[in-house]
Amino acid sequence: MFGERIECAQQIYSRLCGMLPGQAAMYHSGMSRESAKNVLSRYQDGEVRILVGCRALDEGLNVPETDVGIVVSSSRAELQRVQRLGRILRRKQSGLPAKLYYLYLENSGEEAAYLENCSGDGFPVIPLIYDGETDRFLCAEFEPLAERVLAYSGDKKIASAEKAELLKNMELCLLRGDFCLAEELCVRERENAEDQPERNYWTAALLLARARLDRL
Repeated sequence: MFGERIECAQQIYSRLCGMLPGQAAMYHSGMSRESAKNVLSRYQDGEVRILVGCRALDEGLNVPETDVGIVVSSSRAELQRVQRLGRILRRKQSGLPAKLYYLYLENSGEEAAYLENCSGDGFPVIPLIYDGETDRFLCAEFEPLAERVLAYSGDKKIASAEKAELLKNMELCLLRGDFCLAEELCVRERENAEDQPERNYWTAALLLARARLDRL
């Protein structure tokens, strides 16, 4: 998780410690070299799964299997943006894409075009808009696909409990960007699922993939 100021990163870290005890660590330039090395080692070893930091992470992070990054405060420096993208958007052994979330406020000094140049380099950019009234994220590309899947579930007379599970997992697919995955990846992940909740998730992703291909 990338930020610009240590104070901001510390606030995020404190919130995460309350929500997910023992799962987050803090990394910034104000730490001693030994402390910083220890934090990175704990993250690399999987002892903690969330690393919160500032600009120090731009050059200090080297964990190829990091698959999610969140930028909560942008940088206008092109080199810094490229460094942050390079830390996360690498080919993973699993074949699943890594994800980088960039958060910004509309009508503010934040740079809305932070990732726009990536789409031409094979990195799809999915614009999400948070709706405070419904407490949901919206995406113009996702909505028609979800409608097709719901229509399909109605045609198949899926039980209400199963439909609720489908809706929940489709919302997760939106947030994770997995509604854009190729059908074969979704099939593989569903076959390799370790439990029923994971299988249900990849079933939802597969239905969305097939809706995108007009195969429902």
